[in-house]
Amino acid sequence: FKNSKRIICCTEAMQDYYNKKYNISTDLLYHSIPDSKFNFSSAHKPKSKSDKFTIAYAGSISELMNLDAFQTMKKALKILPENFCLRIYPISKINLELIGLKDKKIKQEIVSREELKIKLSQANLVFAPLAFNSPNIKEIKTVFSNKLLSYLVSGTPILSFAPKDCYHNRSASDGGWGIVLDENNEKKLAKTILDFYKGEYDNNHLLKNAKNEAEKRRASLAAKKIRKWIN
Repeated sequence: FKNSKRIICCTEAMQDYYNKKYNISTDLLYHSIPDSKFNFSSAHKPKSKSDKFTIAYAGSISELMNLDAFQTMKKALKILPENFCLRIYPISKINLELIGLKDKKIKQEIVSREELKIKLSQANLVFAPLAFNSPNIKEIKTVFSNKLLSYLVSGTPILSFAPKDCYHNRSASDGGWGIVLDENNEKKLAKTILDFYKGEYDNNHLLKNAKNEAEKRRASLAAKKIRKWIN
């Protein structure tokens, strides 16, 4: 750090962490979204009780970052009606049985980036989990997952399921762009999802705020800031 001309953080939480730990000043540069990805569409809702209610997740699963949250989701799916399911879109195939996630309501599929965009837009809800019992709680508290960049422009409401006071939840709550649950409890998770299904949340409000959050993260804005730093 001593020899650095500039120290860049991607979240305000990380800035605060470095300031408290090292007493240093940092610059903020959000994880950015390519301008070409800003093509919003509306999320689809089930037309009847028999239609599938799809919760989508994009990315990997690990004990360090989110596994316990997925195990809670598996339990919640057992409480929810039969038409509720989880679709996982990982980078590479996951051994769901090995990590305790094998279930008839949980499926995975490897898709291209373009296909992923379609899958997320067609889902009823997108899932943003973080581990409640991670051995690296500092990262959990300060990280902004890259998957959220795709979620914000998907046109589908976001469920942030993560520990209290982590950056994910604070950002979602303060910005109003996501439904927040900070208790690792399958009954409360099932109720939150069911409440959403019943229309207890304002979709238009969530999607409008997600769009506003995405706008703050345009790649062109980040590029403009970097150019100003180096000139």
